[in-house]
Order: sequence, then C-alpha cells, then structure tokens
Amino acid sequence: ESLLPLARCVTPNAAEAAILVGEPVESIEQMGRAAERLCSMGADSAVVTGGHLGADGPLIDVLCDGGQVHEIHATSYSEGGGHGTGCAFSAALAAGLANGLNVYESVRGAQHYVGQALASGFLGGVGETLLWHGVKPATSLEGDDEE
Repeated sequence: ESLLPLARCVTPNAAEAAILVGEPVESIEQMGRAAERLCSMGADSAVVTGGHLGADGPLIDVLCDGGQVHEIHATSYSEGGGHGTGCAFSAALAAGLANGLNVYESVRGAQHYVGQALASGFLGGVGETLLWHGVKPATSLEGDDEE
C-alpha cells in the first residue's frame, strides 16, 4: 500500500502479480487486469512479465501505463529458464527511464537487453541459463511488436 504509490513502474512476474492483486494471473488477459489493478493501487505504471507463465511460443509482457494496456511481444531465448532475468529486466527498464525514454520504450529496450543476455548466456550447473551482461543495449528498436 505504501510502496506502490512511490513507484514509477513496477515489474512483477505473473506469480508475483497474483500475490500483489490477490487473484490468479495465468493468462495474457489476467496479466492485463493485474497490471491495471497495480496502477489502481498507486503505481504510475506496471509491467507484468510473462516469462514465468511457462507457455511455449512468444514471450508477452503486459504494460499498463496512462490507463492504456499494451501487450508487448518479445523473443523467448532460454530453453532451461533464466536465472536473474527479472532483476536484469527491471534494471534495464530503469536505465531506459533514466536516459529519458518513456515507459513503453524502456520496456522494449529491457526486453531486447534480456533477450540478448539470454542468447549470449550459458547453461550453469543448476540447469538454468546464466545471463551474460556484456551485451550492448539497443540503440534503436525497429518495428512495433504490440498486439
């Protein structure tokens, strides 16, 4: 209650969002409702990340910003899961905001960064892909993958 109003953008995964809003978050539609709810609870914007949904196919993060909900598609690179992807995503998003990007652009940049860090990563001894943070952030993101 007291932290969300201080946040420019919160970035829970689906499981974390479910705890925060007190409802299941197991589909893209539920991700959108959870993102809206997090904004109604005080966050300026919310991105519910879809990497933990476990579905095969494209990775979709759902952003609520300014009362609008956006499904933002990204490429899923990791076969064994990725350790630290949520932390890397939120850090890359914060870097985008600090560099003057809007929230949508920052989410796209964070998706690109994490995707490249996963694609360049390696399989660790625990069976999860370890991110390689030597990748360069995107200087421009061509196309708009929003659905």
